[in-house]
Amino acid sequence: MLNDYCFSTYARYTTLSRSDGAVLMGADNLVGDIYTIEPELQEDRSYRLWLVNRFGAKVAILDQSHEHRVQTLLARGWTLRALLSFVALSDGDEGTYWGEVILLGNDPHYDEAFKTFALNLRELLSEGVRPQVEFTEQAARQIINSNGSWMPTDRISAPKLGKGSALVKSRRSASEKLVEAGRSGKGGCWAITIALWIAIGALVLAGVAKLLGLF
Repeated sequence: MLNDYCFSTYARYTTLSRSDGAVLMGADNLVGDIYTIEPELQEDRSYRLWLVNRFGAKVAILDQSHEHRVQTLLARGWTLRALLSFVALSDGDEGTYWGEVILLGNDPHYDEAFKTFALNLRELLSEGVRPQVEFTEQAARQIINSNGSWMPTDRISAPKLGKGSALVKSRRSASEKLVEAGRSGKGGCWAITIALWIAIGALVLAGVAKLLGLF
């Protein structure tokens, strides 16, 4: 939905091939990650809208139906972000990876608020939550007035995948959270947490073994 402050919607993406799309399953592309959009002019004068991850890699292509809107917003000088919502895999010899992102654009005058808002959306998506993002002008003003801390409370269901498609990535796994914590300098906290759970597990196993008379 477009208003004077922002544009937001769920947008489908796809990949050129199954082998090209396999990169989406790696740790460089996590659910909730924020992507930039890079238009690439094609021979037929249309544009391919690449999703570019934080490491500078072109990993997927926005559906062509969003070309006009994206180009219009870029021409206005708006900031555009895309947040990974899920990854699906279609079956068969021609199968490929595809999914959805939250496409979020905003007037650059309010960029600080929407940057914070995008980071908060990232946290929801990383836990498998799908917030409703078709924002009215009133909701957009709440984002701005709260400096990005306001969050939508309505949720939407994942789209029906159809026969031959499977959802393969819709939240961050424990290992992915550990990788991300290491990248952000918080690896020590995660390491302590994991060590604690291992210690608790060892104590539980030892107690069970003792009850069974194994030692």
